[in-house]
Amino acid sequence: MVSPTIRTSATSARWARMSSSRPPRTIVTLPVSAVIMGLRRQHGVIASHAMHSAAAVLSAARAELARFPGVLEGLLGGLDAAGWRARPAPGEWAPVEVVCHLRDEEVEDFGARVDVILAGGARFAPIEPERWAVERRYADADGPAALAEFRARRAASLVSLAAIPPERLVGAIEHRRTGRLSGLDLVAAWVAHDRLHLAQLAGTLARTWTTRWAPLRTDYAGPIPYAP
Repeated sequence: MVSPTIRTSATSARWARMSSSRPPRTIVTLPVSAVIMGLRRQHGVIASHAMHSAAAVLSAARAELARFPGVLEGLLGGLDAAGWRARPAPGEWAPVEVVCHLRDEEVEDFGARVDVILAGGARFAPIEPERWAVERRYADADGPAALAEFRARRAASLVSLAAIPPERLVGAIEHRRTGRLSGLDLVAAWVAHDRLHLAQLAGTLARTWTTRWAPLRTDYAGPIPYAP
């Protein structure tokens, strides 16, 4: 699922602004096919139409999905309560909100939709991640607890993915935004979703740290990505 994260424009790359009641929407420009190609290159799979292998793509994606929780913990493990809730600008997500989003998407978006493909379903049930953020009060959640819940859900996802015969992921369902979406597309998008939010979190922390030790200056480091 495309989730609230980075919006790009002709003049600058910046974080999207949300309305007073809900998080920002996303325009994602990275095609799923590009993610699949990147995974193939990274894991030594020849990227050609003749050599497309569902097994190789699934194996590479599983390796990336398994690595991500540790990366998150390394990035967020030292945050105090204020750091978990710090927003780099009004209307943007704090780290705790991003992690809650990842936790819920794990089961209710990617996991559920792969299951629909495996069951031979004809349609995906609608989901509303932006509404979840408000109704489930992501901003008030405990950051370390949300991260632990995400890690547990990701571990369960990896067990499920390991049991899937790769050829069963070639089935596809029509999606109203992206068109035909196969199980392999979903797996590749799962990896891309992790990376999108990793970039979001890194940018958020970089921006909030610029004022943490004020009046000390941090501009010597260079420009902060996605800053207004």
